[in-house]
Amino acid sequence: MYLMDYVRANSRVTTAMEPYNEVDMLAFASLPYLDLQGSVGSGMKDEDRTIGDAAALYRVKMRGDPNPPGLFIPRDFIDIFLAMEDAPRYRDLKMYGFRYIWSLEEEEQFSAVGLETQEGDQILAIAGTDDTLLGWKEDLNLAVNGHIAGQETSVEYVNDVLNSRGGRFTMCGYSKGGHLAVYAPAMCESPDRLKSVYDFDGPGFRNDFLASERFRAISDRCLLIAPRYSAVSRMLNNIPNYVVTRGTLRGLYQHYSNRWLIEGNRFLREPDFADGAKQFHDAFMKLLIETPEEHRKLSMDTVFRVANEGGYRSLTEIWRNRNKAVPDMISAIFKLPKEQRDIVFPFVIRMLRMTTAYYGGRR
Repeated sequence: MYLMDYVRANSRVTTAMEPYNEVDMLAFASLPYLDLQGSVGSGMKDEDRTIGDAAALYRVKMRGDPNPPGLFIPRDFIDIFLAMEDAPRYRDLKMYGFRYIWSLEEEEQFSAVGLETQEGDQILAIAGTDDTLLGWKEDLNLAVNGHIAGQETSVEYVNDVLNSRGGRFTMCGYSKGGHLAVYAPAMCESPDRLKSVYDFDGPGFRNDFLASERFRAISDRCLLIAPRYSAVSRMLNNIPNYVVTRGTLRGLYQHYSNRWLIEGNRFLREPDFADGAKQFHDAFMKLLIETPEEHRKLSMDTVFRVANEGGYRSLTEIWRNRNKAVPDMISAIFKLPKEQRDIVFPFVIRMLRMTTAYYGGRR
């Protein structure tokens, strides 16, 4: 059973019968990936709308744009939201505080939404990377440098919610959103109100954060759930509490959470990460140690500048034009001044070879 199957099969199972669990949290983590403007209010108070009402408004909005959100954002995310419209398990949850930020200047792509339960507790969902090149640049900035603008924004978002609403709060996020779902409560003003954190295959952290008193104060309430061949969560270092699940796609595509297997009310467990994922982590950390931070930053800035100069704004655009886009981008890197090329090209090639070595054709 996959996530979409779970949502449909449990639509009439109320929380009195089965409290929200890890699978529900992944369903909630998919919601801020959608363009909820007009369906969910941006305010933290007095703009609440039930999931049922918000989904109905979104359904009307979708009639004018039936396309999925992008190459790497599955159509299932839309279907999950729409399936909640008339589902007793979900429809009465209050939605509020939809926030979306997209800033070239700050190199930031951020999206989040709040949910309030009937008991008055909060569930805060943070999206990961969207389809835009900016979003992926921020993701790689996090992987190679350990810090992004979205970290501070996520803390501000959590503080805004906690200053406006009562109860305890649960965090959930997928991919980059999982990283932020851990970071924000550790750094917020009221970590004592935290119930739990669900980090779905989010990039890891630097050791200084994992060793900090703020993280250690909440670490027992944080759980990472990632597939056996995870690459994303193996960037930097994992939080200590994690479970490994099984994905039915191959290699890097196991990151697609809508194809993780579910048994009952939890994800199917595997004993541990695959050897290839462990080896990728070791190789990635070795690359970071051996490459000065200014060289890593120059490499990432150059790759995305080349893509932007080619007129591409999303991975979907690059994929649709890949026969032209990829050779053009490689050619542009070769045309860089020698001092830049000697830094950028070896780093990019090493990243590609490392990823191919551990994930090419693997399950």
